[in-house]
Amino acid sequence: MKLLLFLTAFTLLISCKKTTTQPTSTAQISTIEFHPPSWIIGNWSSAASAQIGNYTAFGFIFSSDDVQQLNGTSNSLKTLLNNALNNGYTAKITNEIFNTSTYSFTEIMTSVTANYYFKKIDANTMMFYTSDPSLPNVSGMKMIKY
Repeated sequence: MKLLLFLTAFTLLISCKKTTTQPTSTAQISTIEFHPPSWIIGNWSSAASAQIGNYTAFGFIFSSDDVQQLNGTSNSLKTLLNNALNNGYTAKITNEIFNTSTYSFTEIMTSVTANYYFKKIDANTMMFYTSDPSLPNVSGMKMIKY
């Protein structure tokens, strides 16, 4: 009888055991940031006033953590890449290199890879080179700080 009582109590203890579940972690949103050098911070536009491809104006705005491309409208590369990344697409910046006279990076978004290279000529002039297929006729362009 004691054995039967013990087994019954043991069975009840096991069946009433409190189970705890570990909280699931929420996915951390990844972010992409740029790190332009101080000499390039500011607004830059093409030295040519003529229409270039589909663009009547072309340039860049550099801040301490972003690069905005101006081609009729302002497009934050940081925002575009982060939106793509957080929607499940491949998006990243690699090979970001800078010094007192150059700034370069490689942008990868989905299956497109584009290299950007900026070379300082003087405090208010630089050259821009790119392999970005969406920017025809702008590689080798002289840019003026304004």
